Amino acid sequence: MTPVVGVQRWTRTSIASSGVAVAVVVLLAFVPIVLSADTTDRATTFLVYLILAAMWNALAGYAGLVSVGQQAVFGLGAYFAV
Repeated sequence: MTPVVGVQRWTRTSIASSGVAVAVVVLLAFVPIVLSADTTDRATTFLVYLILAAMWNALAGYAGLVSVGQQAVFGLGAYFAV
């Protein structure tokens, strides 16, 4: 009889990481109240670029896919925002 291999979903590390992620989201929710409008704008721009970099890393880095569709949508959004 072969042993059944399972995946443990909630380890100490995953619980701690989830707690840190929730704390960061809560802190980011208070950024517009605490900081100035210019700082909030810069933080928002930084986070948008961070999401774009993470998306590109996941697609081209881990998956090996070269897709420029997301960058085209990102560029069109930037164009129309200006």
